[in-house]
Amino acid sequence: MNYLVFPRVRVQAANMLSASFLMGGPPVFAAYGLGEALCFHLGGGAKVTGMALIHHNREALGQSFYGVFSPQQRRAAAFTFGKSANGSDYSSKNPHALSLQPVACAHLRVSIIWELEQVAGVMEAREFLHRARLSGGLVTGHGEIVLEDSLTSAFARVGNGYAVMDRRDLLENKNNKNKNQAELLVEALGMQPAAEGNDTWLSAACLGYAAITPFEHRGGVRCGYTHAFAEPLVGMVQYRSLRQRRKEADAKKNLQSPAWEEETLWRPVWLDDRRGAFVLRQEQTEPEDM
Repeated sequence: MNYLVFPRVRVQAANMLSASFLMGGPPVFAAYGLGEALCFHLGGGAKVTGMALIHHNREALGQSFYGVFSPQQRRAAAFTFGKSANGSDYSSKNPHALSLQPVACAHLRVSIIWELEQVAGVMEAREFLHRARLSGGLVTGHGEIVLEDSLTSAFARVGNGYAVMDRRDLLENKNNKNKNQAELLVEALGMQPAAEGNDTWLSAACLGYAAITPFEHRGGVRCGYTHAFAEPLVGMVQYRSLRQRRKEADAKKNLQSPAWEEETLWRPVWLDDRRGAFVLRQEQTEPEDM
């Protein structure tokens, strides 16, 4: 395997509205999608088999009043029209007023490591990144893009930061069988973190999509691929310090355990034999106290 490292990527005005009910969270699936777009650009059978996302900084675009965040809004390209016959449409006294486009954006700084098969050199990757977008945001800068032959060397290029980890174990209903996963998600996000526990820096994030229509050929689809309408699948993630992970690894380096770098890789999984949902998952291990 080869590991392509995009270190310290600066992204301007990335989308934070991952779903109609979710604002914020790390762009896990968007980062994986950027790798798929890169492989399509490179050609030659290049394939993404894993991806690690490391968070460095996020600056949400908006204002906060008394702890309530209000994202910046943008004008849409359409005018506000008069009311329809049943009076259901919004109308403005100004016939030339532009409507608003619901949006939530942030400036990001992240590092991405892709595990790739049959990838070429890094020159094409640099050219691709100059025109690429991450989560709809414009890439305005990055560190030196490198291709490493080991995951340990790839993480050494990143330095410090916060790896985005899979915490789907928090959505497993072990005690109260009457709670569904949506209730467990809201409960976990709202609970008071314990300093001695492993429940700090939790977040919700888009980790996949579920098809709500059959896959078929439709007009307007790029490259003639089969198409299906889909809904986002939201899961639980956690920001884990790379410095802390290295300390934990040094403490048990004489024990037979998988490398911590392997645990950070999100891997694509098709559920229901490629007809239901496409999700990203990490190899689940028993979380340790921090």
